[in-house]
Amino acid sequence: MSTPMDNAQALTKTENHSYLSMLGKTASEVADFGEGLYHGAIESPINGAVQLSNHVIGTKLPELHLVDEERLSHSGGGILGNIAGTALDVYALTAATAGVGGALGGSALLSSALRLGAVGAAYTAALQPTDAKSEHFIQDRLTNGAIALGTFATMGGAGALLDSTGLVAVSAARSLSSNLAYGAITGAAGGIAHAESSAILKDGQILPS
Repeated sequence: MSTPMDNAQALTKTENHSYLSMLGKTASEVADFGEGLYHGAIESPINGAVQLSNHVIGTKLPELHLVDEERLSHSGGGILGNIAGTALDVYALTAATAGVGGALGGSALLSSALRLGAVGAAYTAALQPTDAKSEHFIQDRLTNGAIALGTFATMGGAGALLDSTGLVAVSAARSLSSNLAYGAITGAAGGIAHAESSAILKDGQILPS
């Protein structure tokens, strides 16, 4: 017959096991995030450029496959890391072309949309991998670039529109909540544009299925 002491010890062991299990899962997700960040920011664009070089120039460069993409695609940490890595690349390219917006002329909304759209299209068409064995390799790249053009141009336009209304503070003065609201609005606009342009260019239909 178990005593209160035995029951207490059993409960403590269960709690310790649960705690260690939670720590292990958290550590695993953090590790997956790091791998996903590397894949999105470094490995994926390198592979995209390698594919393009091999197809257009005729080089025979090997692709990088240092992480298990299939496993990461089923991990929350891996998915978030991949998204963050891609976002870092796009942000870096956008920051590097900051002076281009003024050279384009026109309104702030138009120049922002054109600049961000051009960055997204170039990055996607040149640096995002597709099926290297596809018979429509160039067409696939151009289609993805066109979809990215619409997506990022919409996000850039939505951001410039928000800035002009004054509903959200300028970048340097935004609080965390303002940044979240800004990202949610521009991201939602970009998501709608992505779904719509994908439906038209890939599925040949007016509205997404």
